[in-house]
Amino acid sequence: MRAGGWKDTATKQSTQDSSWYYTSKTSYAQTWSTAHGLRNRLNHGYELGAEKLSRSFGGVGGVYLNNKIAKGDVIFADWDGDGRYDHAMSVVDKSYFDTTVAYHSINVVNGSMVNISANHSSASFEAFHIS
Repeated sequence: MRAGGWKDTATKQSTQDSSWYYTSKTSYAQTWSTAHGLRNRLNHGYELGAEKLSRSFGGVGGVYLNNKIAKGDVIFADWDGDGRYDHAMSVVDKSYFDTTVAYHSINVVNGSMVNISANHSSASFEAFHIS
C-alpha cells in the first residue's frame, strides 16, 4: 500500500484508526500490523479511494465475487465470526467464477477465494476496493 502511494500518518496513539505508519520493529501502528486495525482504517474512511464492497450477483456468492473487485484490493477474513478480522489478503486476479489472493501467514500466492470460503464455512469476509 505504501508502494501504491499511501503516506504514513502518525497520531499520538498507535492504536488509533487514523494512524498508519511503520518506522521500525518497535515503532508501528496497529493499522499497519493487524488485519482488524487496517480493516477499521479503511471502513472509517481514513484512506481516500477505499470503497467497501458488497455482495454481488443478486446476493449470491461471496463479497469476493463483487464485479468491482480488482488486483490490489484487500479481502479481510473473520475466521470465527466474532466480529474481529483476523487476516488480510491481497487480490492478485479475478474471473467471473473466482478471485485469487496472496497472503503471508503460510505464503500463499494464488489462493482461491472459492476454496478458502468453502474450507471456512463459519468465516465472514469483507472486501475493499482500493483506487
